[in-house]
Amino acid sequence: MRAGRGAPLRTCALGSEEPARHARSFIAWCDGIAFDSLAGSGAASPPGYDELYKDAEELVGTLFRERPEEG
Repeated sequence: MRAGRGAPLRTCALGSEEPARHARSFIAWCDGIAFDSLAGSGAASPPGYDELYKDAEELVGTLFRERPEEG
């Protein structure tokens, strides 16, 4: 998985508290979208650029939003 090697560094730069885990989650999402769009049930109607952009934006927002303090 050569392309994913820099992902933890990028997620850390985005403010991730768990860069390796968040990078793995994002890469898994990308892999899943690619598979679904090419060979899975979504192949008949793959998402367009706008839908992919919105989905990625929501995922990144969820992974890197500020979390309430535990206590």
